[in-house]
Amino acid sequence: MFQTKLTQNIKKQCSKRTEPLVKKREKATSATEIAELDKQITEIERKYEFSTWIDNAANKMAKQLTFPTHISKGDHPDSKGDNVNFRNQNTISHSFVGSHLIAESILDATGNAAALPLAAFFNIVIDEEKNILLRDLLLEDSPLLKGAFADDEELSEQYKQQFQQALLGEIKQPTTYEKNKQLLWPNNDQAIKNDDYTCIVPLYPAKLTHFIYNKIQTIRYSEENKTARENRKKENVTQQRYTSINNLAIKKQGGTKPQNISLLNSKQGGKHYLLPSLPPIFSAPYTSTTNTIFNNDLYWQCKPLFQGLFEVVLAEKNIYPERDKRKEVINQIVEVVLSIAELYQQRDAGWSKDYQHFNQDQKYWLDPKRADLEGEENFKEKFEKENWQNQVAKQFAGWVNFHLQKRFPEIAQDFSTAEANEWRRVFKRILRRKG
Repeated sequence: MFQTKLTQNIKKQCSKRTEPLVKKREKATSATEIAELDKQITEIERKYEFSTWIDNAANKMAKQLTFPTHISKGDHPDSKGDNVNFRNQNTISHSFVGSHLIAESILDATGNAAALPLAAFFNIVIDEEKNILLRDLLLEDSPLLKGAFADDEELSEQYKQQFQQALLGEIKQPTTYEKNKQLLWPNNDQAIKNDDYTCIVPLYPAKLTHFIYNKIQTIRYSEENKTARENRKKENVTQQRYTSINNLAIKKQGGTKPQNISLLNSKQGGKHYLLPSLPPIFSAPYTSTTNTIFNNDLYWQCKPLFQGLFEVVLAEKNIYPERDKRKEVINQIVEVVLSIAELYQQRDAGWSKDYQHFNQDQKYWLDPKRADLEGEENFKEKFEKENWQNQVAKQFAGWVNFHLQKRFPEIAQDFSTAEANEWRRVFKRILRRKG
């Protein structure tokens, strides 16, 4: 039974090779051309005779390929370092994401691309119901394989062992290559002094990346997902959720000949998905208790200018130079406040929506681009009325007066409505000039 299945598979491989020649022969008119094509077809069929193909596979192909889970060429296409077939012994914590978490039996094949038909041979499905492959039986050394590779049981056993050695890929003396990456891991706190390191050579996790590739392909291009996506624009149909994966990057390996890297790389067309692994972007929001920009933080940023204002208050009153100096200091405070306001205005449009307690007039001032957002028509209407400028100017004046009264409590009553109106007019004039 086994030999029949194997023979059928080899015949399929033969048909793929001869099919173009057979079609060409059907159209040939020259006797010479027909004879040449017949010769080529016969040579291929001879190579794909069961005994001939198995012998070539065991004695040549099996020595030209390795069947790893981690490949050297994944890091550099010209690397000739060893590949590794990692077999999980359940000693690795499941808290780490890696190949050991994949239950599927996935093996890559890398080496001489001309020998890749052996990989297809190992992947012959022996039991479709249980999805048992030929390589599964080889790896578990199943007694069902007795006499499967040759009528001579001794020769069949020899072939079986050669196939098993190729699949196991046991490395007696690991070798790296000049184009492999290397990490020197210190063995102790005296590693530099004693030159005591372990050399770690990271290999490309072909099994893991192939699993992820297939998972993403299924998510993006499954019929269910495609139908749900198409239905979102249709009426009178049941809407279903669909999945989108954003910000995917693609890394290409192998150029126009992805098979030169490995079998799995060839199946993927050389494409490998890279998921975004960027840290989240944090911004320092206002605290939930903050409802105005005119707070102590702003005061500390303007403190040197307020010190100048305090000095003017302490000076003799009603002297033109002092009044001019007071006007100059207020102008400078307004300039600093407006420069800080520009930082908020440069944020993403709509940032103020997250701050429900923040003063509404200041939202118009500090988040003007929000008026251009869809669904913000009410915000835009009130923003364009410009009444908010008067309110913000009043709040600025009240903020300045508050700190003057705090600094000079004994004359707090002197900082009256007249002073507040002056601060308000200065602020509004400069705000309009800049806006």
